[in-house]
Parts: sequence; C-alpha cells; structure tokens
Amino acid sequence: MECPLFAGHHVCDTNASSGPGNRELSVIGGTLTLADESKQIRDEALVTSLSGNYLYDLGERQGIMWNTAVSLYDSAYLSHSQFNYFMVDLATGPWWAGRKDIVKLPFGYKEQYYESERLSHVFHVDPSYEHFFNQYFSVKGEYSYNKEFYYKKSNASLDNITHSYEITPAIYLANRMHTISGTLGWENRNADARKYSYDSCYYALSYLLSLPTRTSFFFRYKWSRKDYKEKPTFYNLPREDTQDSITAVISQEFLKHFFSSFAINYTDNNSNASLYEYEKATYTLSLGFAF
Repeated sequence: MECPLFAGHHVCDTNASSGPGNRELSVIGGTLTLADESKQIRDEALVTSLSGNYLYDLGERQGIMWNTAVSLYDSAYLSHSQFNYFMVDLATGPWWAGRKDIVKLPFGYKEQYYESERLSHVFHVDPSYEHFFNQYFSVKGEYSYNKEFYYKKSNASLDNITHSYEITPAIYLANRMHTISGTLGWENRNADARKYSYDSCYYALSYLLSLPTRTSFFFRYKWSRKDYKEKPTFYNLPREDTQDSITAVISQEFLKHFFSSFAINYTDNNSNASLYEYEKATYTLSLGFAF
C-alpha cells in the first residue's frame, strides 16, 4: 500500500528569524545590539513538502507488517535566504496490528540543511503503542530517541541526545466525526554544552472535526516549559522558557485526490533571558494531492 502526498504552500511569516522584537537588549555589563538578521523579521516563503510510505503485509491478518516512510520538506524565503531550510527523513520498521492494539517500532535517519549548507544529521528511534478500549476511547504511548550531530566544528557544542516521552488519551464521538485528545509529555536533552541542555514538560489539547463533505477543522493548544542546565551567554542565571502555541487548520478535499487548506500557527515564547523572547505567527495556504 503506497500513500504519497505532495503539497505546495505559501507562508506569510511574521518572524522568520524567531528573534526578539527589540533590537537593543539589556545584558550583563550593558546593552546588546542585535544584527538585522537576529531581530524580528517579516518575510514570505514558498514551501514544498512530499511524504509517502509503503506498508508491506507479511501475510497474516492482524499480524506483523513492515512500513517504510520518507518525508521531504523545503522552505525558501523570498527576501531572506539565510533562513532557508531543507529536511529529508527516511524511517522503516515493523508494525503490529491486533484487534484493539497497534504497535510501531520505526527507526530512521534525518538530514537537515540551513542556509543551503548541511546543518546536522539525526539518528532516531520512535516506538509507540496504542490500545483501543472501545470505539470511543484509546490511549497512546510514545517514546523517541534522537542522536544529533552538527557538521560544522563551530556547532559541536550543539551535538545532543534527546529522549522524549508522551501519553495521549483520545475520545471519539459521533462515528469519529469529533476527536478530542490530550497529550502529556516530558523531554530531556543532553547537549555537549550544558547551556543547550534542558528538561522540558508540556501538555497539549487537540480537537478534530471531520465532516461528510470531506471538510475538516483542527485546533491544538500547547504549553511547554524548558529549564536549561546552565546560564546562556550574556546572562547570569540559567535560562527558563515557557511557551504557548496555537494551531488552527481548515482543509477541504476535492476531485477525489486533491486538497486545499489554510493554517494559522501562533507561538509566544517567554524567557528570563530577553534574547530568547519572541512572538511568531505564520499564515499558510496549501494545495496538494494524495493517492
């Protein structure tokens, strides 16, 4: 079974750099004046995404299958190419589907490019287990292990191992027209430099409406907190960030294989280190096809 999906997106980004709104910031010993590319910058981007998977059934109904998936993502900013980003991810591994249970054990490799240069590569393992108690309720548990290496020696302090854990209960109503879910998660990142290492906890609430007209609406709110293990450059206290993010998407399928969507993403990151405080909103219009 093959499920390729291709989409083109036009993105309006209020903060392509994810930088603070103020150019002059108070730091230890005086004032830090940011370069133009480090402060908040508005721009537009053309984004292309492609994903697909091949699921091979080993022969037994409700038995072991093998899934291979590939994802590509490319964003090209119209005025500030230094923020261009490209990613390719290949993952494979066994799936097992029972009458009420689904187990997935994928492992993979990801390459990332930034400013058209190789940024980092990641080895990852992402097992998950989901149990359906009945047609109305399920619980899913996920674990993720990521080991990331940066190509430039100047970025070696960013090399890291990250562990994340999630549990997501979900409620299905009106023959799955309404799906309501909540996620609790914890993440630990150990980087070569402690100022890039952190512990994080987060929760999220999501709602999905799927209509017979092949129209869907999705809403998600997420709150997270990161406690870094050492003070950042220019500051005398360990960094602490709290972040609120909202995602809303409305999409419509048409002509059997095509779809269009409009998405709004808003992020508000508060930090005790003003260099890392920012607000960011993106407005994305997408057109694509899947079969």
